[in-house]
Amino acid sequence: ASQQPHHHTAKLRLGSAPLEEALQGFSFIEFYGEWFTVLDYLHYTLSANTNTRLIYVQLFGGINPYTLTHTDTNLIVRCFDHNTLLEAFNRVNQDSQTEYTLLVANPYLHAETPRQQTEITAHLRSLAQKRRVVTFNQETKTHTPRGGHFHASSVHILIHLETQRLRGGGSRLGVG
Repeated sequence: ASQQPHHHTAKLRLGSAPLEEALQGFSFIEFYGEWFTVLDYLHYTLSANTNTRLIYVQLFGGINPYTLTHTDTNLIVRCFDHNTLLEAFNRVNQDSQTEYTLLVANPYLHAETPRQQTEITAHLRSLAQKRRVVTFNQETKTHTPRGGHFHASSVHILIHLETQRLRGGGSRLGVG
Protein backbone atom coordinates (compact mmCIF):
# COMPACT_ATOMS: atom_id res chain seq x y z
CA ALA A 1 0.00 0.00 0.00
CA SER A 2 1.24 3.43 -0.89
CA GLN A 3 2.16 5.85 1.88
CA GLN A 4 2.03 8.83 -0.48
CA PRO A 5 -0.33 11.64 0.49
CA HIS A 6 -3.45 12.09 -1.62
CA HIS A 7 -4.96 15.36 -2.73
CA HIS A 8 -8.51 16.07 -1.64
CA THR A 9 -10.66 18.86 -2.94
CA ALA A 10 -12.50 19.60 0.31
CA LYS A 11 -10.51 21.51 2.90
CA LEU A 12 -10.61 19.98 6.34
CA ARG A 13 -11.45 22.66 8.93
CA LEU A 14 -9.65 22.04 12.20
CA GLY A 15 -9.71 25.43 13.92
CA SER A 16 -6.13 26.38 13.06
CA ALA A 17 -5.14 27.68 9.62
CA PRO A 18 -1.46 26.60 9.98
CA LEU A 19 -2.53 23.08 11.03
CA GLU A 20 -5.06 22.84 8.20
CA GLU A 21 -2.43 23.91 5.69
CA ALA A 22 0.17 21.48 7.04
CA LEU A 23 -2.24 18.54 6.80
CA GLN A 24 -3.60 19.37 3.35
CA GLY A 25 -3.07 16.46 0.97
CA PHE A 26 -2.51 13.74 3.56
CA SER A 27 -5.04 10.93 3.53
CA PHE A 28 -4.51 9.22 6.91
CA ILE A 29 -4.43 11.57 9.91
CA GLU A 30 -4.92 10.76 13.58
CA PHE A 31 -5.71 12.84 16.64
CA TYR A 32 -5.19 11.03 19.93
CA GLY A 33 -5.02 11.78 23.63
CA GLU A 34 -7.19 11.57 26.73
CA TRP A 35 -10.60 10.47 25.45
CA PHE A 36 -12.62 13.46 26.69
CA THR A 37 -10.16 15.87 25.03
CA VAL A 38 -10.30 13.91 21.78
CA LEU A 39 -14.09 13.72 21.97
CA ASP A 40 -14.32 17.52 22.32
CA TYR A 41 -12.15 17.91 19.21
CA LEU A 42 -14.27 15.37 17.34
CA HIS A 43 -17.37 17.46 18.10
CA TYR A 44 -15.63 20.56 16.80
CA THR A 45 -14.48 18.75 13.64
CA LEU A 46 -17.99 17.44 12.95
CA SER A 47 -19.50 20.89 13.44
CA ALA A 48 -16.91 22.74 11.36
CA ASN A 49 -16.99 20.44 8.34
CA THR A 50 -19.58 19.25 5.88
CA ASN A 51 -19.51 16.19 3.68
CA THR A 52 -18.16 13.83 6.30
CA ARG A 53 -19.06 10.32 7.38
CA LEU A 54 -18.42 9.17 10.95
CA ILE A 55 -17.90 5.64 12.16
CA TYR A 56 -18.29 5.88 15.93
CA VAL A 57 -17.28 2.97 18.16
CA GLN A 58 -18.82 3.37 21.60
CA LEU A 59 -21.30 1.57 23.84
CA PHE A 60 -22.52 4.52 25.91
CA GLY A 61 -22.19 8.29 25.85
CA GLY A 62 -20.14 10.27 23.43
CA ILE A 63 -21.68 12.22 20.57
CA ASN A 64 -23.86 15.12 21.69
CA PRO A 65 -26.16 15.95 18.75
CA TYR A 66 -26.97 19.37 20.21
CA THR A 67 -23.38 20.52 19.59
CA LEU A 68 -23.41 19.61 15.89
CA THR A 69 -24.27 22.38 13.46
CA HIS A 70 -23.75 20.84 9.99
CA THR A 71 -25.50 17.51 10.42
CA ASP A 72 -27.29 17.84 7.07
CA THR A 73 -24.36 16.32 5.18
CA ASN A 74 -22.87 14.21 7.96
CA LEU A 75 -23.69 10.53 8.29
CA ILE A 76 -23.03 8.78 11.59
CA VAL A 77 -22.74 5.00 11.89
CA ARG A 78 -22.41 3.58 15.39
CA CYS A 79 -20.56 0.32 16.05
CA PHE A 80 -20.92 -1.74 19.20
CA ASP A 81 -18.22 -4.39 18.74
CA HIS A 82 -15.30 -5.44 16.57
CA ASN A 83 -17.43 -7.23 13.95
CA THR A 84 -19.82 -4.31 13.39
CA LEU A 85 -16.78 -2.05 12.94
CA LEU A 86 -15.39 -4.35 10.23
CA GLU A 87 -18.83 -4.42 8.57
CA ALA A 88 -18.92 -0.61 8.57
CA PHE A 89 -15.43 -0.49 7.01
CA ASN A 90 -16.57 -2.92 4.29
CA ARG A 91 -19.64 -0.79 3.53
CA VAL A 92 -17.50 2.34 3.20
CA ASN A 93 -15.00 0.49 1.02
CA GLN A 94 -17.84 -0.46 -1.37
CA ASP A 95 -19.07 3.15 -1.55
CA SER A 96 -18.25 4.60 -4.96
CA GLN A 97 -18.41 8.16 -3.60
CA THR A 98 -14.95 9.13 -2.33
CA GLU A 99 -15.17 12.92 -2.02
CA TYR A 100 -16.10 12.90 1.65
CA THR A 101 -13.81 12.71 4.67
CA LEU A 102 -14.23 9.56 6.74
CA LEU A 103 -13.94 10.22 10.47
CA VAL A 104 -13.42 7.18 12.69
CA ALA A 105 -13.83 7.64 16.43
CA ASN A 106 -12.34 5.23 18.96
CA PRO A 107 -11.50 2.51 16.41
CA TYR A 108 -9.58 0.25 18.82
CA LEU A 109 -12.11 0.27 21.66
CA HIS A 110 -13.12 -3.38 21.09
CA ALA A 111 -9.80 -4.67 19.72
CA GLU A 112 -8.92 -7.29 22.29
CA THR A 113 -6.01 -8.94 20.47
CA PRO A 114 -3.08 -7.78 18.32
CA ARG A 115 -4.73 -9.57 15.38
CA GLN A 116 -7.87 -7.43 15.76
CA GLN A 117 -5.70 -4.29 15.93
CA THR A 118 -3.99 -5.37 12.71
CA GLU A 119 -7.36 -6.00 10.99
CA ILE A 120 -8.54 -2.50 11.91
CA THR A 121 -5.30 -0.88 10.76
CA ALA A 122 -5.40 -2.80 7.46
CA HIS A 123 -8.94 -1.55 6.80
CA LEU A 124 -8.01 2.04 7.67
CA ARG A 125 -4.99 1.90 5.35
CA SER A 126 -7.14 0.52 2.54
CA LEU A 127 -9.80 3.19 3.01
CA ALA A 128 -7.14 5.94 3.01
CA GLN A 129 -6.18 4.88 -0.51
CA LYS A 130 -9.53 6.18 -1.80
CA ARG A 131 -10.49 9.05 0.54
CA ARG A 132 -9.20 11.09 3.47
CA VAL A 133 -9.45 9.18 6.76
CA VAL A 134 -9.16 10.98 10.09
CA THR A 135 -9.14 8.88 13.25
CA PHE A 136 -9.86 10.11 16.76
CA ASN A 137 -8.17 7.69 19.12
CA GLN A 138 -7.57 7.13 22.82
CA GLU A 139 -4.09 7.10 24.23
CA THR A 140 -2.62 4.25 26.25
CA LYS A 141 -1.21 4.55 29.76
CA THR A 142 2.18 5.22 28.13
CA HIS A 143 0.67 8.16 26.16
CA THR A 144 0.90 6.41 22.79
CA PRO A 145 -2.10 5.90 20.49
CA ARG A 146 -4.10 2.70 20.87
CA GLY A 147 -3.67 0.24 18.02
CA GLY A 148 -0.07 -0.85 18.35
CA HIS A 149 3.10 -0.17 16.41
CA PHE A 150 1.67 -1.21 13.01
CA HIS A 151 -1.07 1.36 13.39
CA ALA A 152 1.25 4.13 14.60
CA SER A 153 3.61 3.54 11.67
CA SER A 154 0.72 3.40 9.14
CA VAL A 155 -0.78 6.80 9.95
CA HIS A 156 0.67 9.62 7.82
CA ILE A 157 0.33 12.24 10.58
CA LEU A 158 -0.12 11.60 14.34
CA ILE A 159 -1.22 14.55 16.48
CA HIS A 160 -1.38 14.35 20.26
CA LEU A 161 -4.13 16.48 21.79
CA GLU A 162 -3.80 17.78 25.33
CA THR A 163 -6.06 19.72 27.63
CA GLN A 164 -4.14 22.64 29.07
CA ARG A 165 -5.17 23.55 32.59
CA LEU A 166 -5.37 27.30 33.10
CA ARG A 167 -5.09 29.28 36.30
CA GLY A 168 -8.51 29.92 37.74
CA GLY A 169 -9.80 26.43 36.89
CA GLY A 170 -10.39 26.82 33.16
CA SER A 171 -8.96 24.69 30.40
CA ARG A 172 -8.32 24.82 26.67
CA LEU A 173 -7.43 22.35 23.99
CA GLY A 174 -3.85 22.25 22.75
CA VAL A 175 -1.79 20.26 20.29
CA GLY A 176 1.15 18.54 21.95
